[in-house]
Amino acid sequence: MLEEENYKESYEEKYKESYLEKYHEDKKKLWKAFIIILIVITVLFWVVSYISKNALDKLDEKLSDDSDVESEAVSDVVMASLENQEVQPLSEWESERQDIFNNLTIPEDDCFSVSDCGEGIRIDGYHGTATKIKIPDMIGGKPVVEINLMSNFVDAKVEVIWLPDNVRSVEILNLDTMTAIRIPDGVEHYRFYGCDSLADVRIPKGATAIVEGK
Repeated sequence: MLEEENYKESYEEKYKESYLEKYHEDKKKLWKAFIIILIVITVLFWVVSYISKNALDKLDEKLSDDSDVESEAVSDVVMASLENQEVQPLSEWESERQDIFNNLTIPEDDCFSVSDCGEGIRIDGYHGTATKIKIPDMIGGKPVVEINLMSNFVDAKVEVIWLPDNVRSVEILNLDTMTAIRIPDGVEHYRFYGCDSLADVRIPKGATAIVEGK
């Protein structure tokens, strides 16, 4: 009987030791797995952060490049006007260019594609035949306040444009036949892109460029 009890105690002790060894071994494996997972998560976090930072840097660089391209597309005359701190009075500028702005044609209202922009009329296209034009002050009883012309929406090879004093925003794209434009002092925003022949322009003091995306 005593021998049987001793055998039982020995068996239980060995089983207990075996269980404890397995428990500690499993615990070590769990800790190793946890540390490996933690390392993988940390590495992934840094990789994602690095990729995101590079993507943002490239986006900033692209936006900067787009801005540079837009500046390069503006003629040297426009850039010179922007850099001129003392803007010549409009009346003086006009009097020096009387030969350019002589014999302007005022097109009929139906020569223009227009849209209502709230404060007045925006001109989106010109379908007349005259190449030296004076934009009317009013179309359909509303003041012309914005000019948004692209070459695709201009039928004639327009060379000279006279803008009325109501205009507050000017955006002309790829109109490479335009050589001169009269911009009133009230203009607040402007953009000239692809107007490579533009030789006579005066940017009012305080006017700001319309940039991509705005």
